[in-house]
Amino acid sequence: MVPETYTVKETAKLLHCSQRTVYDRIGAGKIKAVRPFGGRWLVLAEPLEREFGLTASSRPSRRAIEQRGLAALARLGVEPLPEGVRL
Repeated sequence: MVPETYTVKETAKLLHCSQRTVYDRIGAGKIKAVRPFGGRWLVLAEPLEREFGLTASSRPSRRAIEQRGLAALARLGVEPLPEGVRL
């Protein structure tokens, strides 16, 4: 089973801090994160929620994140890519 994770950006938003602060805390070992195959840092949700007193309900759903992204694109007048097309 794959553990639930947050992106660095989501973590910064939840903790009301900058992304740089999140990276610094990862580097100091204060935030548990993984970097699969040298890719992006993914913050492990369970230790983060436990350490900072967050609840699973504070985690934005992937659908909500996608909807905010689509709304931002619409405000900029950019058409989203067709379903299944990735860059």
